[in-house]
Amino acid sequence: MRPRPLLPYLWRKQQERLSRRKRVTIAIGIHASDGIVIAADTQVSTGDYMKGMKGKIACFYAQDGDWTESCIISGAGDSGYVEALTHKLGETFQTLDPKAQVNHVARGGPSLQSAFRDCIKNFYKEHIIPFAAYPERKRPDVEMLIACQRKTIKGMFASEKTVLNYVSPYRAVGMGSTFAELFLGKLWCGMCVEQAEILAAYVVYLTKESVENCGKFTTIATMRNSKIEETPSGGRLLPTGAADFVDDGKIDAWEQSFRGKWGKAEREKIFSMIDEEISTPSTARKSKGRR
Repeated sequence: MRPRPLLPYLWRKQQERLSRRKRVTIAIGIHASDGIVIAADTQVSTGDYMKGMKGKIACFYAQDGDWTESCIISGAGDSGYVEALTHKLGETFQTLDPKAQVNHVARGGPSLQSAFRDCIKNFYKEHIIPFAAYPERKRPDVEMLIACQRKTIKGMFASEKTVLNYVSPYRAVGMGSTFAELFLGKLWCGMCVEQAEILAAYVVYLTKESVENCGKFTTIATMRNSKIEETPSGGRLLPTGAADFVDDGKIDAWEQSFRGKWGKAEREKIFSMIDEEISTPSTARKSKGRR
C-alpha cells in the first residue's frame, strides 16, 4: 500500500521564547453538531517571576485522495515536553494506516486512540518516569487534548498521565480546567461550530480573567464535518477540508464584546430576575402570611 502524502502542519506562533518554560494554561475542546473546536490561551510562565507568549495549538494534516484529514493538538504542562509530545502525536496521526479507525473498534484492529495512547505511554517511559523520584514541583508532567478527523468520523481525546480517554461533549486541561468546565457545564448545549467558537472564546476569556497564570491572547482552531452537495442526480458527499485557525481580529472583537455589552447584559438580566422574584412572593411566604 502506498503511503498517503503528508501535509505540513500549522503551529500558531507567538512572540517570545523562554527557557525552562511552564505551560500553566487553559485549553478547551467542544463538540459541535458539525465539527470540533479547540481553544487555548497563549501565556507561558517561567517560575514565579516571568511570563511570555507562545501558541499552544498545532494542526497536522494528511491527504487521502480528495479528503484532507486533520488533527488538532493542544496541551498543558512543561513547555518543552508538551511541544515534543505534540510533534510525536502529530507524526503518529500522519503515518498511521489510513484504514485505522478513530476510536477503539469492538472487533479489534488499529485505531488512532490506541496509537495515541501507545505514543503517550512511550513518551512517559522515556522522558517523564525517570524523574518520578523528584519532588512534585520539579517533576515534569503533561496533559494533552487531541481532536482528529478521518473521513466522516471525528473524535476528541484527553490524556491524564498515561491514560487516554475519548471525551464528549467538552473537556478542559490545564490549571484553569476546573473553572472552565464549571462554565461549560452550565452553558453547553447542541450547537454549530460557529456558536461553539464564540462559546470557546467566552469561556477562555472568563478563565483568563479569573485564574492566575492563564492569560494573553486566545487562539482557536476548528475542524468541520463533510457537507452534502445537492446535484440533479442526488446528494453528493463533499470531501473534508483542512482544520484551520479562527482569525485573531475576530477573536479580539469578541473579547471586546465580552468586556462591554455581554457584561452589561448579564447584570441587567440578573437584576431583572431579582426584581421579578421580589414582585412575585413565593408560596411559602404567602402561607406564612395567612397563619
